[in-house]
Amino acid sequence: MQPRVPADVRYHSLDTWRGIGCLILVAYHSTFYCDPVFRLTQPSTWTVAGFPLMFLRMLWVGVPIFAVVSGYCIAASIESPRCKPHSLSNYVVRRARCIYPPLWAACGLAIVFTFAVSLIPGALEHTKQLPRIASMPYSSWFGNFTASELWLSPLFSTEPNYLSKNTRTLVYEEQYYILAGFMLAISPKWFFGSTAELSVSVLFVRQVGLGLGLPLTVSINF
Repeated sequence: MQPRVPADVRYHSLDTWRGIGCLILVAYHSTFYCDPVFRLTQPSTWTVAGFPLMFLRMLWVGVPIFAVVSGYCIAASIESPRCKPHSLSNYVVRRARCIYPPLWAACGLAIVFTFAVSLIPGALEHTKQLPRIASMPYSSWFGNFTASELWLSPLFSTEPNYLSKNTRTLVYEEQYYILAGFMLAISPKWFFGSTAELSVSVLFVRQVGLGLGLPLTVSINF
């Protein structure tokens, strides 16, 4: 008698952690344009408004939480189809459908909102966080709609221009997808072993690069 296969193999706890990570990041991003500063070592900075802001700015920990859970989910999504025909094409289609339609919708909303603000006399000049759509180069439009503006702008020697600044972090998830797809293409039967070897190689190159003083880090200023 064969063991009964559960009807639902989804880890619902991961959905909970992803939801927690998203909410933490929403709260963290809400502090980007707030000025009050609260330092525990400087009583002169202690204010009623500064304390919650200090706490909210510690919620950057949602980034590694969300990244780790997303990385696991990406690898888990490859486990079942990786040895089946057309596994790579199915993977690419599913990942593109996961990222790009929501990204394009967010870009569209940012354009509409910015245009609406520009109709108010003098409003756009006092909202520096909004994009300057009229002056954005074609490369930035491509970078925004492909979530590649973070690394594409240096290639064109231009400053990054974002329709929505929070989308810049999508480049890391996009890199997860690209690397996972590459490993799926070259070694589907040894996917997890190859992924472990790649991780060890990256850590080795990072440590050697840091020891040699090579610029291996990217600074993201929100």
